[in-house]
Amino acid sequence: MNALQATLLALFCAALWQRNRRPLFALGILWFFAGHVLTGTIIPLILAFEHRNYFSSAGLLLAATSLIALEGPLARTQLRAAAVALAALFYAGTTWMRSEEWSDSLRLAASDAMKRPASSAAQFDYAQALLQVSIETKTSDPANKALKILDSARHIPGASIHFEQSMITLLGESGYPAPDEVWTSLIQKLERERPDTNGVHALTRLNHCFQDKQCDAAQLPKLEQAYETALAHTPPSDALLSVHGEFAWHVANDRDRAEQDFREALRRHPHAISAQSNLIVVLIYQGKRQEAAAMIEALERNNHFGALDGVIEPLRRTLKEVTVTTPTSARGPDA
Repeated sequence: MNALQATLLALFCAALWQRNRRPLFALGILWFFAGHVLTGTIIPLILAFEHRNYFSSAGLLLAATSLIALEGPLARTQLRAAAVALAALFYAGTTWMRSEEWSDSLRLAASDAMKRPASSAAQFDYAQALLQVSIETKTSDPANKALKILDSARHIPGASIHFEQSMITLLGESGYPAPDEVWTSLIQKLERERPDTNGVHALTRLNHCFQDKQCDAAQLPKLEQAYETALAHTPPSDALLSVHGEFAWHVANDRDRAEQDFREALRRHPHAISAQSNLIVVLIYQGKRQEAAAMIEALERNNHFGALDGVIEPLRRTLKEVTVTTPTSARGPDA
């Protein structure tokens, strides 16, 4: 048990102990804990938005007020005014400092990264903020600093493959191949754990890097190995199948495998609109227009109140425009 956990436990016990003698103090402390229980789970979620603390903090203010002015030893002394003044100065000072941090995105990211050196999310956000500054200012120093942060933070326990992916794409955009060690780290992470939503998104970014000819084509076998490792987790998720289908179509030029992936993703989620539209586009460019038309008609039957108009109309237009002989340069789906 660390100091913070011990303090929280002591506050909770104090509230139960003082519930009869100082009911406002007990109410304030229990209010604080109850407010966090409303948004808390056994899953260690990241507190992404500070406003989740606002309602709970009102309980702490109530507890402090009860001790200073109503139920505590300072209720009838001249020290009460001094205590209130100090509290006001403290809150005003911390509020000003936090507002200064929030006034600049890079300053905020740097502050959070400094406060949370063991947080992979905080380090990644700082690196992304630096990359944004590099783009806006057209200077390389922020990008170089971001690359160092990514290289260091990718070793933090629980760090996703977003770190390796960001390094690979950043180096690729600069005309440099990523070191083999970075690819090895990415593949090892995929081997240890099934890719989650963030991992699938990272693989999508790698698809685009190779599709846009920014990543070194000589390293394409490493991306293929990464997919083989990710797909080895059975059963693979439908999102991973869709992204691999995008890779097979756009990067590996393996259209049969792309169709197989999209069919399997749709089999797992028969009512997923994205899976249906991806497969329809593949079928159109594969020359299987009759099957594609039948799937579009099925979508139209389920198009209640025009909710799917934005999906159906482009598919209808594509089906009409594409010739029976599929062009070899057909763009195909983006999963």
